[in-house]
Amino acid sequence: MPEFLQGVFGMVKAIYSPGFVEPGLKRLVGLTGSAVNGCQYSVAHSAGAARKFAVSNEKLNAIWDYERSDLVTDRERAPINVARYGSQISMSDLDYQHFEQYFDEPEQLEILAVISLFGFLNARNGIALTDIEAPLLNLWNQLDQQKIMSFKK
Repeated sequence: MPEFLQGVFGMVKAIYSPGFVEPGLKRLVGLTGSAVNGCQYSVAHSAGAARKFAVSNEKLNAIWDYERSDLVTDRERAPINVARYGSQISMSDLDYQHFEQYFDEPEQLEILAVISLFGFLNARNGIALTDIEAPLLNLWNQLDQQKIMSFKK
């Protein structure tokens, strides 16, 4: 395995190992950043991983309306918002201040690491035109793709 791939896998493992932020929320953050970047592959993988951490199908389908959905808490809205706008490099001071109300510095760093990781993965998958594997393709087809793509830049 090339050394750079070992580094990428090490980074993924470090970011997703148990830490300060709930595992399901980390996956929703990755999903949101991936949706903004139009990366179907990473959206499908993030959704599949979120389901493994008890994020319901209802919540996955409500994530596209996170600002109004009763299924998304205020604590979850803050990093989802940072992922949405931070992935576009158009973060407002008010959005970040809202985020800081719910997360201390170690949690903030962990969430920002997820967003940064998916910026890299989304670019790689977009350039390589990575196909979604069959089991995750089924999940992708169950999601509301029109709403997902509305997050695009």
